[in-house]
Amino acid sequence: MYRCGLRVAEVIALPSRSVDREDGTIRVARPNRHRTVALDGSSFRVLDAWLARRYDLSFDAHSPLFCTLQGGTLSPSYLRALFARLGRKAKLDKRVSAEVLRRTLAAELAREGVPIGLIQAQLGHGSPATTQRYLTRVAPDGLLEAMRRREGWLT
Repeated sequence: MYRCGLRVAEVIALPSRSVDREDGTIRVARPNRHRTVALDGSSFRVLDAWLARRYDLSFDAHSPLFCTLQGGTLSPSYLRALFARLGRKAKLDKRVSAEVLRRTLAAELAREGVPIGLIQAQLGHGSPATTQRYLTRVAPDGLLEAMRRREGWLT
């Protein structure tokens, strides 16, 4: 979810055939819309470990890509509770959610100089204004840096 910027509903709905290992992509389907997101090599290594586990559990090709250990569909409430549980386990003071992961990815891509149009495409936003709102909330680093470069900044 984090490295692709996927929404909870998108993760739950991913069929196992949505992964294109050769292209390094995952095809995400939403009602009336599809998009293809890129996945980096380290993320594919994690995905490969899950795919090997799926194979060991003998799931058929019709099971969702991410599913319960019995091959069933994950529920949104399960994923939300999982994020909260993992956040507590990691002793994080802040709330952990799919939305936080999406915003974090957007901020990281912006810091790396990725154009807003590409960030918009990765996140599946219909408008660059939505992506800009993401970046304004979670990536004030550019503003902070600009203010610190101003003459007379107190340190």
